[in-house]
Amino acid sequence: MKTRWLERQDTYLFAHHQSVVLMDLLMARDVKPDFFLRKTGLFYEDVSSGSKKLSPEQFAQLCDNASQPPHAADVSFLFGQRMLPGYFGCYSSALQNAPTLRHALHLLVEFSILFFPLLSPMLRQSKNRMYIDFRPNFGEFSTSLLSSSTSRPSRFIKEMTVTAITSLTTWLAKENLPWMFDFDFPEPDYQSEYDVFLGNDRHFLKTYTSMSIAESYLDKPWTMSSKTIYQMALEESRQAFLKLNAQQSLLAVINDMLNSDIQHLPSLEAMADILDISPATLKRKLKTHNTSYQKLCDKVRKRISINLINDLDYNEGQVAEYLNFYDVSNFRRSFKRWLAY
Repeated sequence: MKTRWLERQDTYLFAHHQSVVLMDLLMARDVKPDFFLRKTGLFYEDVSSGSKKLSPEQFAQLCDNASQPPHAADVSFLFGQRMLPGYFGCYSSALQNAPTLRHALHLLVEFSILFFPLLSPMLRQSKNRMYIDFRPNFGEFSTSLLSSSTSRPSRFIKEMTVTAITSLTTWLAKENLPWMFDFDFPEPDYQSEYDVFLGNDRHFLKTYTSMSIAESYLDKPWTMSSKTIYQMALEESRQAFLKLNAQQSLLAVINDMLNSDIQHLPSLEAMADILDISPATLKRKLKTHNTSYQKLCDKVRKRISINLINDLDYNEGQVAEYLNFYDVSNFRRSFKRWLAY
């Protein structure tokens, strides 16, 4: 049955797309299925059959299990290295034949609910660089995954995601691309893995996790691509994508609406009306995703405020005016509260 959005308990992820890749990596290190499938409600025989579907919640638990000691610190990087172009059929064919870095990045964003079910990339161009920011599709998980930017599972997700993009684009470009990385957690003690998989242009304890590259690399032609196969695969991918139950998570739908009307954010009741559900149902669904409407609004305003300051050199007064704060001191108090998220 078609729905308007995906929620964390919806089973839409084929195990053979990415989960089996992680499982095989763990089994090669003698990690038993009983360990890496604990709390997922899954059995290895079902998953390895090729027809089993997982929910984001189950995939998150699998990643959480994989991040726990005594596993080596490089598992997140090795998994990220193997994630893309992956085994997504026409979607993978489109990626493999992307004509340029810009095309590849737009593909990753357009089909992010498949490629990156837990942490989706967003593109932002500023000051002669292309930035990739990230947002969680399904909120924080009670397993602690993504509930703290400094937690081991959260680092695992971020490391595997940026490694996946770095590895894919390096492979397609046939050269090492000069990506720069910002991470919103303290510097881990396993820096050699960062050196090997990401290079040395990285910074920790930043406001957000992001990666960026100079604009000059975006439109350099990639010689191994086929324009015809790319166009055919892209069209097939878009047709297949429309046949999914939904193309976005509930939180992504709400975030997009908030971003599009940042100066006049709708009330919870107005948002519920837009979504054609009751305010009580919206509250309940957001609570299931370990968030609230106020927190979503605050996070969107925080991100936009920081981007205005960093990208456009706005001062506090200009940001306050842009967000319809009529008192700069009130904006400062609000901004201080937002920084706690």
